[in-house]
Amino acid sequence: MAAEEGGFKRISNRKRAELRDNLTQILDQESPLTMEEEKEEEDPEAANTRFRKLDRRIRWVAFLFHTTDLWEDILATVYGLKFNIDSVEIIQARQKIMDNVKQYKHKMLGRLKACVLVFTLYTESPLNSV
Repeated sequence: MAAEEGGFKRISNRKRAELRDNLTQILDQESPLTMEEEKEEEDPEAANTRFRKLDRRIRWVAFLFHTTDLWEDILATVYGLKFNIDSVEIIQARQKIMDNVKQYKHKMLGRLKACVLVFTLYTESPLNSV
């Protein structure tokens, strides 16, 4: 159950665990990078690949769950289970998750408002009342 605090919904631990399980099942199609692979891949192309993979994961989480609470799971699927939380790349990735989920939610709500407005105008049109 979600508890209300200052107008924001807070996800319970059980719900968070369910979301993590669902996310794990959805995102397990690709294997995460291991620490050995990460050390071997220091070239910019590998970092670019990880960043694109991260962006893909963020889009799925934003689409399915609309929450930033799963940022640790997203990082674990992209960077492996053992990642250094204090590294610059991880800090940037976490900030990217927070920003992108917020941006996707904003865009989706804007599109939803536009659809509702168009539907409302269409159904309340004087032409339809005749």
